[in-house]
Amino acid sequence: ASSADAPSDGPAFDGNLACTGTSGTYYVDPNNGSDAVDATGSDTAGGQTKAMCAFKTITHALSVVGSPSTSTKIVVLGPATVSAGEAFPLTVPQNVVIEGQAVVTVDVPATATTDAGVAAANGFVLAHPASGLEELTITGQSLAGAAGVLVQSGSAATTYLKNVVVESFSAGDGVHVSGSGAITLQEGVVLTKNLNGLVLGDTASAMSSNTNQSNPLSFTQNTQDGVLVSGSASVSFVGAAGAMGAGS
Repeated sequence: ASSADAPSDGPAFDGNLACTGTSGTYYVDPNNGSDAVDATGSDTAGGQTKAMCAFKTITHALSVVGSPSTSTKIVVLGPATVSAGEAFPLTVPQNVVIEGQAVVTVDVPATATTDAGVAAANGFVLAHPASGLEELTITGQSLAGAAGVLVQSGSAATTYLKNVVVESFSAGDGVHVSGSGAITLQEGVVLTKNLNGLVLGDTASAMSSNTNQSNPLSFTQNTQDGVLVSGSASVSFVGAAGAMGAGS
């Protein structure tokens, strides 16, 4: 289990009022939240905002949320940097969306310690329908093989990114779609300063029908390819096009 799940993570809970229970929307406050047993993810107690009622890590929030049968949102409160205490990659279940509020940067470490040793650390894994990421900046390091967002078989057209920047995976991919994975890129997706912006292989697919001319897709300043398609993979982009990056 991740140390992020331990009750001692984050400041000790010191409120006199119990945290309000919650369902449907859970809050993460990387600066002031708590993964202690008293925290519920509500961010409130006694009808008032209480930061220590929010969780401290996305990892812990995901463990509490589990596999919900109805639409669920994890809201990360900013401005904040998400990194310490997280167990990467962060796998988003079906019916769950992770959304940043204000300015939220997810700083993915260059390596992650696994049972097999040290491996490239992907940022997020999307392998389920009705799941997604919104309003986040995901930054990476230079270790080969890592992706900011890894999309795998099990995902579908309802798996999506919206207003997400993936940058600085300089020896890896911004978004990598494998197997029969599928991803919808909504408005404001920026893949920049990676080795490759968007990579699709096998029978994977990516689509976009963004018509917001003021907030287009952007593949820019990637070292090799903005979009790289191989095998029987497919891409369908209709609507507002952004700047195509180097090698795209």
